Amino acid sequence: MKFNIKFELKIMKFEIHKSKNKQFYFILIATNGETILTSETYKSKQACKQGIKLIKRNSLFAKTIDLT
Repeated sequence: MKFNIKFELKIMKFEIHKSKNKQFYFILIATNGETILTSETYKSKQACKQGIKLIKRNSLFAKTIDLT
């Protein structure tokens, strides 16, 4: 007996892009393909990657403050 099971794990992802003025920015994409977050621009790709790393590390501890 042979089973052909396809499993696709959908996770959020960060995409790095280059702007018209040659700076880098990242976008956080949800599992449904929608943009959740667009970053500021960075002068280097390394700085952009560092921004992603900071979001990944610090978002677990972020507080929600309702200012409405």
